[in-house]
Amino acid sequence: MTLVVTKTIRQTVSTKQLSLVLQRAKKKIPMRGRRSMPDELSLAFVGETSMRRLNKTYRNESSVTDVLSFDYGEIIICHPRAVCQARRHGISVESEVKALFLHALLHVFGYDHKIDKDRRSMQRMESIMLGNKGLIALQGYEL
Repeated sequence: MTLVVTKTIRQTVSTKQLSLVLQRAKKKIPMRGRRSMPDELSLAFVGETSMRRLNKTYRNESSVTDVLSFDYGEIIICHPRAVCQARRHGISVESEVKALFLHALLHVFGYDHKIDKDRRSMQRMESIMLGNKGLIALQGYEL
């Protein structure tokens, strides 16, 4: 699986670092409900206006979200939102972007967090990969 990164705004995390997260995830995270991984993974960094428009188009939500992911292997991260969340979580922007990227990867790999059992499983995978509690814990979900 190759990673293709599109930057519509300035962002601070290197493609190399994100590729390392992807390679590690492919080795450590089992796919769920899929026969195979997509051949190519597309990652785009966008601003808040674009993310609000995309969130409205694909989820019928009129708000800005931090990350969107699609089963066919597309991930979109709102970089300004990642910067804000990094400050709130007391971590670097690079760490926040990696957590968002991994969280979205888990969705692409077939994981979800709508019910407690699935949320715990997804959090376990985030913890294995990040060496901490991961995005689910950072955002304050109760388990």
